[in-house]
Amino acid sequence: MTSVPSLLPARTTVRSAFRWAHHSTIDFPGTATPDFETLCILPVYSYCDHGLGLPLNLEEEVGSAVLERALDYLPAPQSIRILPPVDFGLVPYGPKIGALDPETMHGLLSEISQSVKTAGYRKLVFWVGSPWNSELVATASRDARIEMGMQTFVVEFDGVGLPLHPACEDRSSIQSIGACLFETTPATPPFETNRSLHFDKSRPGNWGQSRPQVFDSSLDASGLLEDSALRFASLLSEMMARAPLGEMNHRASVPLVAPANPRVAATGSSAGKLRFLTGLDVAALHQLQDKDNGLVIIPIGAIEQHGPHLPVGVDSLLAQAAVLGLNELLPPDAPIWFGPQITFGKSNEHRTFPGTISISAKSLRRLIVALATQLKALGFGHIGLLNTHGGNSSVIDYTLREIQTELGLRVTHLRIPSTAELSPQENTWG
Repeated sequence: MTSVPSLLPARTTVRSAFRWAHHSTIDFPGTATPDFETLCILPVYSYCDHGLGLPLNLEEEVGSAVLERALDYLPAPQSIRILPPVDFGLVPYGPKIGALDPETMHGLLSEISQSVKTAGYRKLVFWVGSPWNSELVATASRDARIEMGMQTFVVEFDGVGLPLHPACEDRSSIQSIGACLFETTPATPPFETNRSLHFDKSRPGNWGQSRPQVFDSSLDASGLLEDSALRFASLLSEMMARAPLGEMNHRASVPLVAPANPRVAATGSSAGKLRFLTGLDVAALHQLQDKDNGLVIIPIGAIEQHGPHLPVGVDSLLAQAAVLGLNELLPPDAPIWFGPQITFGKSNEHRTFPGTISISAKSLRRLIVALATQLKALGFGHIGLLNTHGGNSSVIDYTLREIQTELGLRVTHLRIPSTAELSPQENTWG
């Protein structure tokens, strides 16, 4: 019961013209000729258990499906760029993979926002899954507007009829859509009532565990997804029509179109895909055998210029392709699993090229340490970072040395073998 994680977003049928990572650097306007009209969408998801009996990547799967369907309501071609998702955030309960502290999360969002501005765009939408990221994303959005002059918007799952907060007693809509996408009937997980302090008007709540949701098989998942997608499309239409900051002229919202028949595309499952940790539910995650002696591979790439002939997503696409290829070659009983991909890398050497999304050495290190800490807590003893971008290498090396010393984990820096096309100097020194 899982799906293979993907770059942008998880649904494979999103039109390529909308995907940030599929464009070359010459397709971005740059700071010399800024674009005040194109709407850039940054999905912000988390990998965690929401008490719905579904895999940890529920937010990414449902959020991507809703986003994909919302695009069907907008007339094409439209000025939209969909960034790779940020799959890390604040998570108060476990098990979790990729949970960050607030400063790291805020820094990550700020660095991405700055890269969007450097690419020449000024309109940025944060599409937010987990309710635990709500206030932090709102803060990062406000800071991007005040400090960078960006025109920012925030749309949460709750705003399109898909609440996830455990204080909401009915979260059956998102559970129904998720069950359809994963082709499964979720079981109601056990709940320890003494672990949660329920939220009231005076405090945000202390949630040691998410409240479980009893599955309602009578709901129409396709209809629920359609309703949420239409709400999202209406909001996007208003944002696209909004005048740039400082302008007072009013415009009509972009008219929506009637898309093809409603659909919810199932992600399916297979034994081979069970190696992807974020695609497992809590029970499957705990049932994995030989975790201490096995290996968790975390692919790390970058979004940066690769000349006028290649997309900016080359490095992350290569890391993803390597993982998918390895998954097909491994014997069924090999204790090797794949963690979440770190899509954005340290690419400041390319920041003058529009389309590059660069994060700092501090953010990259904190991401790696957070993943390693949580994987250790889940019982894994050996981590390998599969790196496809040279600019990440030095940060990875000193971070792995730190993890090895401080956490006592076995760690490995993995690279894709070089090819015959490389010269001896390039092959030796990079």
